[in-house]
Amino acid sequence: MSEASSVQKPMLKYAREIGWEYLTHKEALQRRGGDTKERIFSDILHNQLIKLNPGVVTLDNVEQIIQDLRNINSDIEGNRTLLNWLKGQNSIFIGTENRDRNITLIDFNNPENNIFHVTEEWEQKGIAFNNRADVMFLINGIPVRAISF
Repeated sequence: MSEASSVQKPMLKYAREIGWEYLTHKEALQRRGGDTKERIFSDILHNQLIKLNPGVVTLDNVEQIIQDLRNINSDIEGNRTLLNWLKGQNSIFIGTENRDRNITLIDFNNPENNIFHVTEEWEQKGIAFNNRADVMFLINGIPVRAISF
């Protein structure tokens, strides 16, 4: 019995059963623009940022927020930074209000407002070496859990 048939495939099946949308490896790579350096599904994140942050995230600032997320380092400090983003602790300045407003990446209070994807064989090109996860879970286009067996 292989790892794929004993663990990976059942995990993907269960994720689909509880509402995660399954994407093939090819579909997930297409969502990443065909680039294994890209960590997010930017089209989904773009739409979700605007939806979850009405009046805060707009067409004028959404791409800068996405770029800020792309620029997070792949190290322990980057993990802390991303965790703060995921917890809604990062903000942007809203000139019309003359104040900072926190950004929501995931709606924890209303899970139905989020988009859930699961995929397999996620390859991530790094600076020093590449990584591969057997299963990757994404919420609103953001990878939140990689599992390797």
